[in-house]
Amino acid sequence: MKRCLFKLALFLFLGAIINVAIAWGFAIKGRISAGSSNQYLSHTTQPRWLVGVTSGTGVTRISVTPNNEMWGERSPTYLPEMIPYWSVTRYRPESNVFDDPLGPWTLEYAYGWPLRSGLSIVRKNVEESPGVRNRDNTFAIVTGIKVFEEPPGEPLPYKMLPIRPIIPGFVANMLLYAATLWLLLVAPWQLRRTIRRKRGLCIQCGYDLRGTDHIVCPECGTKLSPPFSPG
Repeated sequence: MKRCLFKLALFLFLGAIINVAIAWGFAIKGRISAGSSNQYLSHTTQPRWLVGVTSGTGVTRISVTPNNEMWGERSPTYLPEMIPYWSVTRYRPESNVFDDPLGPWTLEYAYGWPLRSGLSIVRKNVEESPGVRNRDNTFAIVTGIKVFEEPPGEPLPYKMLPIRPIIPGFVANMLLYAATLWLLLVAPWQLRRTIRRKRGLCIQCGYDLRGTDHIVCPECGTKLSPPFSPG
């Protein structure tokens, strides 16, 4: 029993490591699809967010701004099902954020495959002071690790490694990777042992035990449990 629990814990741990490695790989090498993002409203009434959603393989970017006068109070479609569940926009903006004259702009980057499992968040004000555009391209890091510089043209001028887990996606991916490892590394050996047992062979070395009554295999010394009886 302890051995089974140890194997389970080991494969889950390896699944988690692979999960993080893949998310970080997409954070470094992933690309957002070209073109403008699809914009949606987070709620039917004010205060609400204006949400831009752009996706690529293994990466989703959410651009978040208050849907107030500063941003023109645009009225795209209200489609909450198109906004990822892990986005901050599932909550209404607080009044101090919604009415902020400096125009807070938040970018959420989620990475992982097949589900998004890690999140990076950065934020900056669009204006230095009311009416004065902020020319500084520096974002304040809410969560994540800054790494490589990003090519010109991207909203964020550097890469961010996610360190905040998206729990449902993280758990699902971890289980998937753990199961895949088990199928690749353990299942073939388990299948071979089962076939050998049914054929009356030693599960370890394949020695023919039919017609014998051994407690251990005379060839390799493997203990037979239950002891093999004549077939």
